[in-house]
Amino acid sequence: MVALFVIATILVCLTIDYFVQRAQKKREAYQPQVMLSPESFILPRGYFFSKAHTWL
Repeated sequence: MVALFVIATILVCLTIDYFVQRAQKKREAYQPQVMLSPESFILPRGYFFSKAHTWL
């Protein structure tokens, strides 16, 4: 009896997750990414922006 309850609980959770994921995919709309340029950053005096450096 306990095994059936566990299996039923897992199936219910997976079913709910399936429908939630499906609903979220429908709501997602494509939004283009905003590209940042060096001019859009405000840097304090004494700091410089270089194309040779990549900050992670």
